[in-house]
Amino acid sequence: MTPDAAAPPPGAAGGPAHREIGWGRAIASGLLIVAVAFAGCVWLPNLIVTRFTGASPDTMADTALAIAVAWVLLLAWALRRLQARGLI
Repeated sequence: MTPDAAAPPPGAAGGPAHREIGWGRAIASGLLIVAVAFAGCVWLPNLIVTRFTGASPDTMADTALAIAVAWVLLLAWALRRLQARGLI
């Protein structure tokens, strides 16, 4: 077995593209992610749905659910892009 065959792949722990971000930055990014997720999945749908004046409760619930699901998908995509760039 050659030494190169035992090397970890790029991006894996110990691989060439792996970077440590430190505890402070990890905690700060975790808190920011939780705050943005809360704002997008709870606060924003509530803000929009409470502004509906003539909608049925089912329509309001469906709208809130659609906003929350769209926000989770957007957040997942954004977090994956940040992770791919080594920012988080």
